[in-house]
Amino acid sequence: MVKMYLKKGIRILRFFFVLGTLSIIGINIYINTMVKSNLYELNSYVPKNTYGLILGTSKFVMGGGKNVYYQQRIKAAYYLYKKNKVDSLIVSGDNRDPHYDEPARMKASLIHLGVPENIIIKDKKGIHTQQSIHNFKNNYPNRAITIITQKPHNQRALYYAEKYKVDAIGVNASNTSILKDPKLYFREFFAKIKAFFI
Repeated sequence: MVKMYLKKGIRILRFFFVLGTLSIIGINIYINTMVKSNLYELNSYVPKNTYGLILGTSKFVMGGGKNVYYQQRIKAAYYLYKKNKVDSLIVSGDNRDPHYDEPARMKASLIHLGVPENIIIKDKKGIHTQQSIHNFKNNYPNRAITIITQKPHNQRALYYAEKYKVDAIGVNASNTSILKDPKLYFREFFAKIKAFFI
């Protein structure tokens, strides 16, 4: 009798495990498909928008090395500015710690490359991706935006833009495959689940 109930319980757990796994995969496919038409590669045709939004990340990784994601986003933003694809750049990031200011660092990096200081706008309340999109919606209603970050992150950011009814496109600062950067894809895989239910 005990074995029968145990086997039944295992079958039920397996069923919910398979159902949960398929749901997670399905949500990711849904989000990626929904935003696909609004994603652009950096070296392809990119429509012009007044505002470019650089999503924040740390300039350095743990241990003090350079953060490649940060460098890619800054270089991509500079490229779009030089190609006249954006008129202003919004640097949105975390600034809750007085010793850690993502927008200030991004602004300094852009100025170093040659972007005029007067076209860079700091959003110090962009503590996460959803908040950055929400801030833009509140500060610039009915305006279009170009989101600048890595592809998997861009997919989630564009999904938030869809939810907030922000007219947005995403330009991929890089389009690294899952084989070359599994950590990024793994993180965004589960972050999209959270985005779907929020």
